[in-house]
Amino acid sequence: MKFFIDTANPGEIKKAYEMGVMDGVTTNPSLISKENRDFASLIKEICEIIRGLPIVSSIRHPIHVLEAALIGADVATIPYKVIEQLVKHSLTEIGIERFLEDWKKVPKR
Repeated sequence: MKFFIDTANPGEIKKAYEMGVMDGVTTNPSLISKENRDFASLIKEICEIIRGLPIVSSIRHPIHVLEAALIGADVATIPYKVIEQLVKHSLTEIGIERFLEDWKKVPKR
């Protein structure tokens, strides 16, 4: 079993890491706000403690996935609804429709 500490407190994260009992960190906006710090510097400090293995949870929108990737997250917990939204795009749908229509025009034995 892997353990992920659920906090944004660098002190707690460092202590758990030094104890050798954590595999990663999850956090959320509520936990981050409790730290009363600049978001970017807080996330950078957290990543330095767990050597670049941030995990993002509570993803609720495809933009959150993009933001998680931009901050360097290695893992994101994503609901099925958001996964569906990631693979659906209006331009992709138009492209698929065109491909199918063009396929109908291809001579088949």
